[in-house]
Amino acid sequence: MGEASKTAGRIQVGVRMCPPRQGEKVIVHADADDQRAVLIDAEGGRGSTMFKFDRVFTGGQDEVYEAIGRPMLKEAFEGFNVCLFAYGQTGSGKTHSLFGDLNSKEGYGVAPRFAQDMIEEAQLRVESDSAATIKFFVTMIEVYMEKV
Repeated sequence: MGEASKTAGRIQVGVRMCPPRQGEKVIVHADADDQRAVLIDAEGGRGSTMFKFDRVFTGGQDEVYEAIGRPMLKEAFEGFNVCLFAYGQTGSGKTHSLFGDLNSKEGYGVAPRFAQDMIEEAQLRVESDSAATIKFFVTMIEVYMEKV
């Protein structure tokens, strides 16, 4: 059984911390000791709440892709269906995480990196086995203001 298939069918939840805008009060903190925890400070002295995730991302596009995209690609090539679901408030960074800056490879988000690696891996497999047939079915949907 391949490494990727050990986690097949498992849903993982990650959160990406974007830097605060200038003048914005910081109320969300990644726990330095536990990179799977996020602390949210409540307003009005009501205390704080700790949330646990499979992963908290505080770095760049490469960190997100290596933790999410590359393992998904391995699972896809093992024959599993994979899904990446980005959820959040408008302006919270979903598009940046998914697509990034398309003007530089370093700035690519998960989707262009995934597409590039998917094509490269398919080419390698076809070159090593001329009888190989590889098919991809990709769907991307945006729901905005309750409209698809």
